[in-house]
Amino acid sequence: MKIKKASIFMATFNKGKYLPNVLYSISNQKTTFPFEVCIVDDYSRVGPELLIRKYLHPEIELKYKRLTQNVGGRFARNICLDMMDPEANVAIITSCDVIYCQPFLLEELCQNVSEGIFTMPEILDLEMPLDTLLPRSAMNRLLERWEAGNYDHATVYAGSRKEHKEYYFFLGAIRVDDLIKTGYRENSCDPIMDAKIKELGFKVKYLDHLKAVHQHHEWEKHPCRIVDTCERSALCRKRNVRKERRMNILFYQKPPNIESDLRDWTLGQELILLGHEVYFQKPEATTVPEGRLDWVVVDGAGSDIGVKFARDVGARVHIRADGDIGIDARYAMSIGNTQRENYMVTVSSLNPDVMAIAKALALLKDRALPPWVIVGAGSDKQTQEMVNFAIANGIKIILAKSFGAPMWMYVKKASIMLQGYSKLSPAKGLICETPALSFNHPDIVKLYSDSIWYAKDNDVESFAERLDKLLDTSEYVLQEHVRIGKKQLLDGNLGVRTQEQLAKRYEDIFMGKTTPLEI
Repeated sequence: MKIKKASIFMATFNKGKYLPNVLYSISNQKTTFPFEVCIVDDYSRVGPELLIRKYLHPEIELKYKRLTQNVGGRFARNICLDMMDPEANVAIITSCDVIYCQPFLLEELCQNVSEGIFTMPEILDLEMPLDTLLPRSAMNRLLERWEAGNYDHATVYAGSRKEHKEYYFFLGAIRVDDLIKTGYRENSCDPIMDAKIKELGFKVKYLDHLKAVHQHHEWEKHPCRIVDTCERSALCRKRNVRKERRMNILFYQKPPNIESDLRDWTLGQELILLGHEVYFQKPEATTVPEGRLDWVVVDGAGSDIGVKFARDVGARVHIRADGDIGIDARYAMSIGNTQRENYMVTVSSLNPDVMAIAKALALLKDRALPPWVIVGAGSDKQTQEMVNFAIANGIKIILAKSFGAPMWMYVKKASIMLQGYSKLSPAKGLICETPALSFNHPDIVKLYSDSIWYAKDNDVESFAERLDKLLDTSEYVLQEHVRIGKKQLLDGNLGVRTQEQLAKRYEDIFMGKTTPLEI
C-alpha cells in the first residue's frame, strides 16, 4: 500500500502543559510521505493555538479548529475527518498527551497498515517533566530503562504484554477507507472503540518495538476513592478530584452496534465522561464475581431475568422508566457544520400522524414542494400505503430506515422538520437548529412552548396552511427562532432531557442522592 499522505487526528481540552513534548516529538518524525496535523480544541479555558504553532515545526501542515462549546474528546476528535486533506489515505488517532518516542514511529505505523489492520505501538503511562522539552538523549535513556524492565510497575495502555487487558486507542494508524467503514464520518461518535473494531472484524497489530508514552496525570490516578476530603496532596485539593467512588455499571442488554439506535451507547459514554465504568452485555451470573458490579440497569418492570441477575451478583438494580430516554445532544452537535439541503424530514414510525402530514402535503399541489424524507420504519402494509399515496399525489418521498448518526445527518441537513405526535423528535430538530412544525397535541405544546411551530391538532388543512407560510419564511427568521429553543433545551427548560442531563440523573441515583426504581 502506497502512503499518499497521513493525517494525525488530535483533540485537546485544558491540557496545554502536556502539548510541548507531544508536538516536539511529532516535529521530529522522519517520513517518506507528507503528513498533516488536525487539532480540535474542545473549548479549553485558554485556547492553545499559539502554543501549538510554537512547538509544531512550521513546515508541518497544521489544521486547527476551536469549538465554541465542550463536546468531549471522543466526539471532538472525530471532527478532524472533515478537516483532513482528501488525499490522505492513512489516519493516526492520537491523544494530546502521548509522546512519540522514536523518530521513525509514524513511518512504521503507517507502512504496516493494511486492509483490516489497525496498528499501534506499545504505550506506557509514565511521569514526565512538564517544564522542559525532552532532547533525543533523554528519550534514548528512557527507552533503555524501558527495555531493562525499569517500568514494570507502569500502566500498560497498549502492547502485547500480558497485563494489557483493554484497547486504549491513544495512538494508532488505520486506513482512511477502513476508518470510514466504522461509521466515522456519519456516526460522529468515537468509532475507535474496542466493540466496533471487533464487530467489523478489524485486527489490532501491536508493533512492540515502537514506543510511546502517555504522560501520567497524578490527579486522575490518585488512589482516593471514598473520602469527604483529601489530605494526601495539595494537587488533589487543587484539582477537586471526585469525592465519590467510581461505579461499575452494567446495562443488562446486548451491546449497541452501528446498525442500531445508539442512544444507549451515548448514554454510556456520558457516564464514562463522569468517571464511571460502563458495560453492555448479558453475562451469566456465575461468570461475574460477587461485588464486581455496583449497579445493573434493566429495561421495563418485566425484566425479571435482569433483576435476578443483579440479585445473584450482589448489585443494586435500577429499572428504566419511560422517561429515561434522552436526546443525543452532544452526539448530534459533534457532527459539525453541514450545508442545508432543500428537503423536509420526519423522524417517526409510519403512523396515522405521518399519513396526516402526507395528506397536508397533497393539499399543496399549487407549489413546488421539496422532497420529503421519512426516517423510520413501518409494516409492509403501512409502507406500501404511504408509497401509493405519494405516487398518486405527486409527492416525492424517500423512506430511510436509519439509526444513530445517519438519522442525525438527515435532520441536520433538512430545511424543515415535519412531525406529528412525537415528544422527542422536535427536540432533535432544535438540537440541529432545524425548524420543526408539529400538530399542537397538548403534550407537545406543554413541552416545547414557543420553541417550534404548530398546526391545529389533527387538522390537515391547518398543517398545510402553516407549512405553506414556513416554506416562504426567510432562513434568518427561522434560525433565530430555533436557536432560542435550542438554548432552552440545553439549559433543561423544555422538559426534555439530553443524554448528558440523563447521565447526571443516573449518577445521582447511583451515588444515593436520588431513589432508584427497584422491585
